[in-house]
Amino acid sequence: MGELRQKLATMSPERRLYTLETLPTHFGEAGQFQRLYRLLTDFDFIEAKLDALGVQALIQDYEFVGNFTPSAFPGKPGAELPTPVKVFTLIEDAIRLSAHILAADKNQLAGQLWGRLMAFDTPEIRAMLEQVQPIEPWLRPMTPSLYPPDKLLLRTFKGHTSSISSIVVTPDGKQLISGSLDQSIIIWNLETGEELLTLTGHREWVNAIALTPDGKRVISGSSDKTIKVWDINTGREILTFEGHTDAVVSVAVTPDSKWVISGSWDKTIRIWDLENGKQLNKIKAHTDRVELVSITPDGKLIIALLIDFGLENKPINLFNNSAIKGWNLADRTEVFTRWSETSFWNNMAITPDGKYLISAAIDITIFNLETKEKLFTLCTEIKRVGSSVDTLTVTPDGKLLISGLGNGVIQIWDLNTKEELITLMNNHVGAICSFAVTPDGKQLISGSTDNTIKIWDLEAVKTKKIFLQNELADEIRTITITPDGQQAISGSDDGYIKIWDLENGKNLNTFTDVNNFRNSVHDLVVTPDGKQVIAGLRSGNIESWNLKTGKNLKTFKGHTRHVNAIAVTPDGKQLISGSADMTVKIWNLETGEEAFTFTEHTGYVWHVKVTPDGKHIISSSMNQTIRWNLETKKIIYTKNGLAKWGKTIVVCRSRKWEICIVSGTLKIFDGVTENLITSFTGDTWLNCYAVAPDGITIVAGEKSGIVHFIRLENSSKISGECNSNR
Repeated sequence: MGELRQKLATMSPERRLYTLETLPTHFGEAGQFQRLYRLLTDFDFIEAKLDALGVQALIQDYEFVGNFTPSAFPGKPGAELPTPVKVFTLIEDAIRLSAHILAADKNQLAGQLWGRLMAFDTPEIRAMLEQVQPIEPWLRPMTPSLYPPDKLLLRTFKGHTSSISSIVVTPDGKQLISGSLDQSIIIWNLETGEELLTLTGHREWVNAIALTPDGKRVISGSSDKTIKVWDINTGREILTFEGHTDAVVSVAVTPDSKWVISGSWDKTIRIWDLENGKQLNKIKAHTDRVELVSITPDGKLIIALLIDFGLENKPINLFNNSAIKGWNLADRTEVFTRWSETSFWNNMAITPDGKYLISAAIDITIFNLETKEKLFTLCTEIKRVGSSVDTLTVTPDGKLLISGLGNGVIQIWDLNTKEELITLMNNHVGAICSFAVTPDGKQLISGSTDNTIKIWDLEAVKTKKIFLQNELADEIRTITITPDGQQAISGSDDGYIKIWDLENGKNLNTFTDVNNFRNSVHDLVVTPDGKQVIAGLRSGNIESWNLKTGKNLKTFKGHTRHVNAIAVTPDGKQLISGSADMTVKIWNLETGEEAFTFTEHTGYVWHVKVTPDGKHIISSSMNQTIRWNLETKKIIYTKNGLAKWGKTIVVCRSRKWEICIVSGTLKIFDGVTENLITSFTGDTWLNCYAVAPDGITIVAGEKSGIVHFIRLENSSKISGECNSNR
């Protein structure tokens, strides 16, 4: 136990709280900067303050340090910033990045700091991490696999339970408003991430939101065919506009705050009086479904993105059937139509000066809004990874264009030079649905189908001009570990199988089904002798490779739908597979021949296991688990009901714990008391895991493609002896 921890333990609750709250301020105002540095790099203090006062109070301590000039802290001559200031900044940013995780689970502090800071190999950070030694069991990242505090990603907001459809920022830059498919609207404190108000009243998805120019009223459009007006300060519903006969998917407010413009799948654009909710006019889009409406900054034109499902009068291929149209707001006369030429337009934006119109498809095209002339095209990342530009925004100064792709990638472009400044990958795991930029142009907010909102520092993007990218990978589906416990093997949706060194996390080898690139890997198993890795694939085939050389050895063909699960008998002679074709098959591993097929399941087979003695097969579908005799092929028992997914029971030195993934978080429970021991949350949803033979080394894969190597520390403190009946 550290000295500070001991002192805090002897204090009364009141004195302890007062000390944690005021000590950093006291040291700073007294000019005791060395003591302030030691305090804010002391894990015992950080942990105690987080536990007592919450994550925002902790962040404010590091913001307080920023009030002092860097010269207050001694540093090396000629250094850009004194070392203490750099350390404070890294710790603050690491805590800020993990704020949404720590707000829900303060016990993850140690693991979050390790995962974000260990990439910074400096004596000061190493010294700080070495004293991160919680008393209780905790999960320590062995490699720097969490997003580092690089000043680009600032914070993640979590609160919605479904996709983020739309986001806007108030004119004063203090609040963020988000709409979601969970039917709610949330008003957030943009600086702290605090959820201020939740607006409920829509009966279906909230598809779009807008703000009046004075920032006092929120306008929302919903799949329930209505538009609602809300008071931003109280959350009170002021008005409901009714008239659309299908989903309202876009809303906008005129610059003078008099009118609301709405676009709907009922093929109309409607104009409403904001004060009384009366419909003033309606523009028919003929056979075109309205996807997006916008108003030019001068308030004179309505611009709409339309998707046409009709067949008549089409100047282009049906599969590229989208258009952007403009109407004069005063008399509703159509002033222009621009059809997509090479691909389906998904989104559009207008620059703040009203001079340029930007459309998005497999690339981004910029038009002169006055002449409708195409000026230039920006080629996006989607041509390499296969996705779509789902949302666009332009910074208030008109200099940067930001595009969000369907695979979670964000790209930022300089509109003057037409150069790509940065690509942000492996942060969102769902499509980017909405962007907003703060009025000062310093921060970007992105909303995604992964239910999160992320805040980015645009100033850092401008000054760094870096290309930030993890190695391209799709969702990791499965992970297994070699019998010697030295290597982990992951399989992902992009068809790649990667071999990792379990000690240092390095990628040793990569291979794929050469006959079918992007053939998603659904399950992996290693033969007992450690020589072969076998994969169950989306195609319905099973492939085996030489683990050392990566040479493709054999293809097992017989399933008619994707293979979800595979297992090998302890003697290494037989392979068992379960499939979405509702069958379980037994194969001769040496020859690849199909030996037997079980057809008793009535749903997709998700899991197959072989008992340690090699005598029985256990197979699970969504509604039943069946135990088979491997020799006689007869059913021993059938258990109806939902199977328990993703649970591993680990027995180690007479103690037992259970490992599972719950709502994207890895959790470890005491196997005897069933109490939660510890948890680990990644930057995105954890999808799968494997446990090494030592029982304390865990490999977990994120949907984003990131692989975490984690170690359970202080496992000897897990209570109770193993119950052999569980």
